[in-house]
Amino acid sequence: MKVERYFNEQETFDYVLSEVDKKLFINFSGNGDLYFTFVKSNNCNSSCFKITKENMSIYNVFLKLIMALNNPKLHKVSSLELEFCETKEEVMELYHKVEKYNGNLKKQDNYKELYNDGIIHWHSDDYPYDVSDVLKIYKQNEEIILEFTKNKIEDYDNAVSIRFRNSRSHYAPFNCFFMDMYNELNEYDPDYHQIHLEEVGYQKKMKRI
Repeated sequence: MKVERYFNEQETFDYVLSEVDKKLFINFSGNGDLYFTFVKSNNCNSSCFKITKENMSIYNVFLKLIMALNNPKLHKVSSLELEFCETKEEVMELYHKVEKYNGNLKKQDNYKELYNDGIIHWHSDDYPYDVSDVLKIYKQNEEIILEFTKNKIEDYDNAVSIRFRNSRSHYAPFNCFFMDMYNELNEYDPDYHQIHLEEVGYQKKMKRI
């Protein structure tokens, strides 16, 4: 997989992940929203984009996203909050309050729609839930699979665009995890790529097959 990074007008980065007959564009738009756009060639029958341990840095970014949604924690006890606690009882109450808040996240209906049995199901925020395109993200063996399903009828049959709103998302507040993923992706530098031991092992395994 080839990884390219471009500086955009928002002073962040856009990414292009390329396979032989497919491309995945990851863009942070001027409207403040994140987009995944999958484009395949005319002779390609697959709507899946696979991220392997061949590029461990990108693989880990998506793996962390899956793990974060498996056990979502959106609030942590801050040092500022602790400063306002005068007794041990108040500290314990604060931690209990935060733990209860995070524990209730899984009970939300939109969480149950978003994440189930290790699979992320994201209906694009640009259209109503029932008619929007869908992105599934899951780990299968040693690969992270991004599976795109097209529900809208449009001129460009070989492209699927998924929108992650930063405001008014159907999945709020869980859209924050996708922005965290994008922010972590921005730490990746394709010009300086440190080889991980797992990458070497994966590459040797592919050569043997």
